[in-house]
Amino acid sequence: MQSPKKEQLSPIVPSDEILSKIVKIFSEKLGLTFYGIDMIIEKETSRYVIIDMNTFPGYDGVENFLQIFRDIVCDEIIKVTDTLNGDQLSRLQKKKLDENDSGIEST
Repeated sequence: MQSPKKEQLSPIVPSDEILSKIVKIFSEKLGLTFYGIDMIIEKETSRYVIIDMNTFPGYDGVENFLQIFRDIVCDEIIKVTDTLNGDQLSRLQKKKLDENDSGIEST
């Protein structure tokens, strides 16, 4: 007895343009830089459907994650320090941690 042939489904390749728009909207609306989104694409309509969102995802599959993370953190630091006036920046530079400082303030 032969089993019925399974229909071969070809994968739908997500559009980089659509994914970029989704990421931009999520980042703006949520105010987040790091998060994960799981989505599916409906075969019949090609609609993108977000099925899960996580504010603390794993980054196992992200190539060069540490470099990406470093670059984003450095960019944010530059943005903040660019908005400081001379006095604020001077105080910030004086507060740099030395190698024996835990960074935890005690009262």
